[in-house]
Amino acid sequence: MSNTPYHGKEISTDTYAKLTRHQFNLESLGDKLQRIENTTATMKEKWRRGDEAMRDFSGTWFNKRKQEMNTYFPTSPSSQHYYPKHLQSQAK
Repeated sequence: MSNTPYHGKEISTDTYAKLTRHQFNLESLGDKLQRIENTTATMKEKWRRGDEAMRDFSGTWFNKRKQEMNTYFPTSPSSQHYYPKHLQSQAK
């Protein structure tokens, strides 16, 4: 028997070996879980940066398109009666 105390009782060598093996397995699982957690955090960061890049691209594209549309269809109050230059003489 092993002289390792277990709740005041000695345990057998087999039991001690099993406990040691299980402890090792639990430590291995803990290491694996930590690696998974680290990988997940890394991927979330990459996805966040990718989402930000898409929002930046979409926002830039949308604003560019909006500016192009404002060139053709101005939305300012002074342009409520906007006529293209070639039609201005006919509108008066």
